[in-house]
Amino acid sequence: MRLRLRWKIMAFTVLPLVSLAFFTLWIVNRSITQNVHQNIHEDLKRASAVLDKLLGSRAQSLAVASRMTVQDPKFFSVLAIPGSYRDSQLRKTVEGVARDFNTITQADLFEVTDAAGRLIASVGRDRTDAQGREAFVAAALASGPASIILAQPHAHYQVFVTPVFAGGRRVGALVLGARIDAELADQLRQLTRSEVTFVSGGTVTGSTLDDRDDCDAVVTAVNGLVERDAEAPVSGTIAELKGHRHLYVTLVSALPRSRPEQKQFYVMQRSFDAETAFLRNTQADLLGLGVAAVLIALI
Repeated sequence: MRLRLRWKIMAFTVLPLVSLAFFTLWIVNRSITQNVHQNIHEDLKRASAVLDKLLGSRAQSLAVASRMTVQDPKFFSVLAIPGSYRDSQLRKTVEGVARDFNTITQADLFEVTDAAGRLIASVGRDRTDAQGREAFVAAALASGPASIILAQPHAHYQVFVTPVFAGGRRVGALVLGARIDAELADQLRQLTRSEVTFVSGGTVTGSTLDDRDDCDAVVTAVNGLVERDAEAPVSGTIAELKGHRHLYVTLVSALPRSRPEQKQFYVMQRSFDAETAFLRNTQADLLGLGVAAVLIALI
């Protein structure tokens, strides 16, 4: 009889405490997890806004440098010299002038075409291919200056193309471009505390991720989103992505001014594991308190 009474007393004293301890742990865990998710989502959206502003600032810098260059008499007058784009002397002359101007602009792409869009000189550290260049140069020659994202094999660029006029007639075009690469990704990581990856046509062109498997996971995720949303551009999609060592909250969006068929994306990530390290410590503390409460009740 006393034994049964003892068990009844324990049931009425211990079980409520155990239930309260575990219920409190569950509530705290759920609340903090939701709060962490919300904070990460907001941080990624702010980081995306920072990237958009940075790309906009770079595009503006390219536009200013391009317009100042084409308005300089030393630059546009050399394009007015009679001769064919096949003329080696003309090409050397244009190349020399272009090289002088690029010591000021320091552009990754610095290319000069004739009025038909044919390449005369390329003096930057990179060079476009004819297939990628001809369409947007022709459009700029017909319609005026343009800012675009140029996709090249294993690379992509912010580009500003400006028609060149001399004596009231169109004599060529200037193409200025800046790489979208690991250097830009690292700059963004310092500004946003996020991992940044740029993807061009299914190829990583720059990333702050050190693990190759994580980069592959990013490409797979981007390709999956493109296939799923084939009819609409991917813009600001946020999802969880399992990497090699971490679970990442991931934002995927198309690069501004890029065309959907080119598949130009940026990916910004925050490690959920790192953001919730304090949550695991809190869980351990709460669990310890719960066990202590149960032991005290049993005693």
